[in-house]
Amino acid sequence: MAEELVRLVEQTSPRLVVVSGDVRAVASLREQLPERVLELIAEVQGDYSNVDDAAAKAAELVTELSEQDGKHLLEDFRRERAQKDRYAKGPEDTLAALAMGQAETVFIDPAKTGGRTAWFGPELSNAALFREVVVAAGVDKPVEGNLADVIIRAAIGTGAVVRVAEGAPELGPTGVGSILRYA
Repeated sequence: MAEELVRLVEQTSPRLVVVSGDVRAVASLREQLPERVLELIAEVQGDYSNVDDAAAKAAELVTELSEQDGKHLLEDFRRERAQKDRYAKGPEDTLAALAMGQAETVFIDPAKTGGRTAWFGPELSNAALFREVVVAAGVDKPVEGNLADVIIRAAIGTGAVVRVAEGAPELGPTGVGSILRYA
């Protein structure tokens, strides 16, 4: 099992590995793992009569890690905004950065983007706040869609990370911002 776990960690580069089970089996597994894998291990302990209980505890750990990551990323966004070189604020600048493959991490506050729209074309990176911009990029028949959906679609197409940042004041009234890969 240890060999398979090491192989999976090397193949997928997870941020967290949750293990659960018999105390002796978990201890034996830990003894056989290299340090780089041990650093990722979080053990879910308890008397679980079914897998659903362990899965719920694992989900809590993933949620905690995700929340910590979100806080760190928003700190990075604040820092980049203060330096004024590797950030985009608002949907127009963020969509422009996504179209150029420049956005690394995109933040969306769904409460502030609801009801707003943007435009996109057949290529995942064809996206802009205004129809004319997408047409100027060579798209004959742009499609209008929900702003958050268009941003997420463009982010997926360019390899950017998307973070939901509910109530994040640093995103301003538009509820959209991004950290850029380069200035």
